[in-house]
Amino acid sequence: MVPVQVVGIATCNTPPTISDIANQTTNENTATWAIPFTVGDAETAAGSLSVSGSSSNTALVANANIVFGGSGTNRAVTLTPAANQFGIATITVTVTDADGGAAADMFALTVTCATGTNGFDADGDGVPDVCDNCPTTPDATQANTDADALGDVCDADDDNDGVDDGIEVPCGSDPLDVTFPLSRPERIDGAFAGADDDGDLAVDELLPPGAGGFDCDGDGYLGSTEDHVYSYLPQTNGDQKTCQEYDAGFPNPSGGVRPSKRWPADLNMGTGSGNRITLIDLTTLLAPIRYFGTNVGTNPSDVRFDLVPGTAGGGPTHINLLDLTALLAGATGNPPMLGGVRAFGGPVCPWPP
Repeated sequence: MVPVQVVGIATCNTPPTISDIANQTTNENTATWAIPFTVGDAETAAGSLSVSGSSSNTALVANANIVFGGSGTNRAVTLTPAANQFGIATITVTVTDADGGAAADMFALTVTCATGTNGFDADGDGVPDVCDNCPTTPDATQANTDADALGDVCDADDDNDGVDDGIEVPCGSDPLDVTFPLSRPERIDGAFAGADDDGDLAVDELLPPGAGGFDCDGDGYLGSTEDHVYSYLPQTNGDQKTCQEYDAGFPNPSGGVRPSKRWPADLNMGTGSGNRITLIDLTTLLAPIRYFGTNVGTNPSDVRFDLVPGTAGGGPTHINLLDLTALLAGATGNPPMLGGVRAFGGPVCPWPP
């Protein structure tokens, strides 16, 4: 007989099995019962199978509040909702065998408001107004990404990062990212320089096409306006800067009328006017050069006073009363500031790094 050397035998691991777990319901501030399920595996003893769980809505059911019991084939899971929270979470239960094979089952847990079905329901979503995180906007799921007082369907800032959801996508960031660091539109000034602000793994890249119709850096000005105001400078990224930086090479800097390269409304860097709007900034429309009532182009820097581009509504000249109204528009205008108030009512840089 000729000896035969056995080099190796390939083995095939059969994944474990898990029974179906039905959707569950519990009341606010009430843990579920021990929900039974079974597990099994062809190669690994049932007692050696490990089980784990995860929640799609950790503000409602934290992963740590998914607790397992039982032994062998017969297991159980108990879910404890967060205090005073209600809504819906998808729970995933995973069983893993000794060889790394895994199987999972998903089911929905509905946590009902403490008042049950009683109480007035203005939006007809099945959640009484007293418990509804958006009482006038239907949402039976009560999804609340940032776990604040407002549900996602009526929250203008779902991830609570200080940037309105309506501008995050067109400005290149994620309005539902609640992991640190929070995703915000890419900035290139101060502490934001050299950092990946929007979470796309790129650093200091330009804003997406079409972003000019939005205020991506939070300074109160649309990107298209900033491109226009800064057209006398060789820069194309004005809507990615809000921190103070004055134009040292600005033409005709007499009287301290040296403008910001980063914030259009800062027309004068004089005492008490640095990086904010005061009467000093408004006087620069009249002296030392009478910019008010002129057309863009009479001076290389005139365009910076054309805060509302064009001539419509303010007479035949580019720099007119319409540009002043940009500074007086109130909290909903662009920019919402006067008397030293910045966009968002915030500091020099609206968002922390």
